[in-house]
Amino acid sequence: MAALPLHVYERMEDGGRRRATEHPLYRLLHTRPNPEMTAQTFRDVLTAHLLTWGNGYAEIQYGPDGYPKALWPIPPNRCQPERDEVTKEIRYRIHLPEGGMAILRPEQVFHLVGPGFDGLKGYSIVQLFRESIGMGMSVQEYGARFFGNGAKPGGVLKTTKPIRNLEQIERLRREWAEIHQGLSNAHRVAILEEGMDYVQIGIPPEDAQFLQTRAFQRSEMAAIFQVPPHKIGDLERATFSNIEHQAREFYTDTLLYWLSLWEQTIQWKLIP
Repeated sequence: MAALPLHVYERMEDGGRRRATEHPLYRLLHTRPNPEMTAQTFRDVLTAHLLTWGNGYAEIQYGPDGYPKALWPIPPNRCQPERDEVTKEIRYRIHLPEGGMAILRPEQVFHLVGPGFDGLKGYSIVQLFRESIGMGMSVQEYGARFFGNGAKPGGVLKTTKPIRNLEQIERLRREWAEIHQGLSNAHRVAILEEGMDYVQIGIPPEDAQFLQTRAFQRSEMAAIFQVPPHKIGDLERATFSNIEHQAREFYTDTLLYWLSLWEQTIQWKLIP
């Protein structure tokens, strides 16, 4: 979305339109929303905030002519929209990085509101699907540990002689891990002490289903954001015909909603 062009158009008397390149908002939206960001970077930041936190905020800085001259992104965790109990007007409570608090009026905040309950604040995708996201992170951590150990299940060192010294047990465990643990030490020849034998424990079912679980979690994350599988590199069920069809659906069912949200918010907040 951030890479798409964003132009300001002027409606002509004959019903046509032309790019209003001389309009003060044209450079703000198309080229440079503030001195520190390009337009693409700005839209990328706010879209990322919108898709993860459910809201994208930016402070509107006005010039002497009354037109917005800069848009400054506000981290969603530092901004809290609320309704004044007396005036019933919406206001934005900003927690400043250096401490303290500031109150901004609605006309001072460019607010992209995602799907929500009251229209004042959108739902956080991370909060709504925290269990699915947490499971995916757990599977990734498990895979890192599993393959970090050479993709080998655990095993036991068996001996015919009893070992009652705890220090000797710890020494054996530590030396065995240093020599044989990790991918770089895979397939090394093991030299066991007298009377010892290594017994490998079989791979449990959850290890055998690891790749299938990762594939399911990846598909589930794509489904949360309504992204076709081929957009995340999942080509297992892809064909030339259905990829083209999915690309059209991605525009109509996914992108169009967020593009319309951007367009309507710009018309509401920035265009007088």
